[in-house]
Amino acid sequence: MSIEKIIELNPNYKIYSSAALETEGFGRVLPYDATDIVEYVNKNIPFKQEKASYKLDYAELHDFDVFKKVKHDIYGELNIQCGIVSGLNEYLTGIEFHQGSEVNIAFTDCLLLLGKTSQLKGTTFDTTKAKVVYLKKGEVVEIYGSTLHYTPIQVDPEGFSLGVILLEGTNSDIEYTRGEFLTKKNKWYICHQSQTAKIEAGNIPGLLGEMIHIRNK
Repeated sequence: MSIEKIIELNPNYKIYSSAALETEGFGRVLPYDATDIVEYVNKNIPFKQEKASYKLDYAELHDFDVFKKVKHDIYGELNIQCGIVSGLNEYLTGIEFHQGSEVNIAFTDCLLLLGKTSQLKGTTFDTTKAKVVYLKKGEVVEIYGSTLHYTPIQVDPEGFSLGVILLEGTNSDIEYTRGEFLTKKNKWYICHQSQTAKIEAGNIPGLLGEMIHIRNK
């Protein structure tokens, strides 16, 4: 679905193109051709039309040129992982950040909801400060470590699929202490106040205000 149609369906939200990553200080669009990895993923790693899920790493994706360029240009040959988050999601239910950039590859069109760590007040963030950015299929973007983000939002009823390149080990499990901001390795996370299961599990209900809902039909 085009950005124009998404804007029409969601008049209460301002929706930006990927160019806003740089103008708003969230990150930048990277000049990489991801055609081969996008085709491979859409053919061989189809996403399910159910609640969004995330897998940390797919070893076979390390062989693609775009992964090798990201490892060299963005991470300086540090060890990195290439995961995929995909499925169905229309809401901003939480927000997180990592130390170090995250590189995303849009395997489908999708939306990123973003903020800045400088907008955190302790362990709280107001959803009215979030901005909605539309990624087109095939775009490769760098999201800075100072950018708050979470599960992408679909623009098509069928769902979304997004590549997630991070420093190796990021988002893997730790011995989590209830009420701590750090919930996994290199993952600082707060959930929306409506997320009772997350709160019962010990996550901080620090995402305040309206839970953003982006409609696609």
